Amino acid sequence: MYASRIALADRLYSENNVAGAGQLLSLCDEGQRMWEWHYLARLCAGGETRVAGQCCVAYGPKGDWLAVGAGNEVKILDAATGHARHTLPGHRNRVNHLAIHETIVASASDDYTIRLWDAKTGAPIRALARHEEPVLHVAFSADGKLLASASNNDSVKIWDVATGTMNHDLEGHSCVCFRPACLGTGQQGVVKIWDAGTGQDLRSIDAGWITRLAYRPDGQILAGLG
Repeated sequence: MYASRIALADRLYSENNVAGAGQLLSLCDEGQRMWEWHYLARLCAGGETRVAGQCCVAYGPKGDWLAVGAGNEVKILDAATGHARHTLPGHRNRVNHLAIHETIVASASDDYTIRLWDAKTGAPIRALARHEEPVLHVAFSADGKLLASASNNDSVKIWDVATGTMNHDLEGHSCVCFRPACLGTGQQGVVKIWDAGTGQDLRSIDAGWITRLAYRPDGQILAGLG
């Protein structure tokens, strides 16, 4: 009985029937209530927010707001209340990944584009549209001047954020991460380190199939997920 009530409460909450979910939770025996009960209870009480269709999320630099990819839109949410500050339409297909630098949000989409937004005002800045396949991943350089994007056909592009100009087109990889002067890319059994300014290939590392990369904050260690 407990498990079925929890499952039904979760479904009702997903359908925005918060009152119905809360009523079911209240019927659960106190001696049986475990983490899943407390999780759903917090949701129903407004302690957490669930956005329908979400597929990616990124926090703003101070943690007081976050961007959520929900279907083909990006929503800017207040981190304390979960209320939407802005809804950013424009993509024609699913948003796959988000990156944030200060108040600029970059969104990568299945519609082959990257869009830049001002999270403070909700205003669009520009669209970057040189990819020929869905864009899977985006990453800002530490100073926010460059943006790297990786697409489904193993193409990585480096963009000038201020102008929208594509500076470099690097082939063979579909995930990216930055450290101050270098760009790491991965897939096809190899991780490559590039000079982000010149596009020069600095080093190749045999690493198996890689889907995500991340530098340690000091830039001395690169981690890959495969």
